[in-house]
Amino acid sequence: MKLFQLAILGGLAVAVFGVVANAGADSSSGRQRVSQQMTCGDFLRFDDDAKPEVIHWFARQADGMIDVDVTDRMVAPLVERCKAAPAARLASQVRAETIAVRMTPS
Repeated sequence: MKLFQLAILGGLAVAVFGVVANAGADSSSGRQRVSQQMTCGDFLRFDDDAKPEVIHWFARQADGMIDVDVTDRMVAPLVERCKAAPAARLASQVRAETIAVRMTPS
């Protein structure tokens, strides 16, 4: 009975180690994750096709009712802001741009 329990525990340890090892490989595979702590420099490393989606995610955090068309127009100004201040938090930059867009008449 004890041998059987050790075999199960050994298999469990291998399975857990495999999941942890895959998680580490997953994060180093080039996939980037969006988080509130993200900097402008992090944002600039995203593919251009993903940038509108990232901006939309942050803008929805600041203004839950923002339209995709509005956030699509924010991409170019935010890229320029981020090039000027790569260490700045992206959330702050998106929030400021969201306010600027809301104040601009359509």
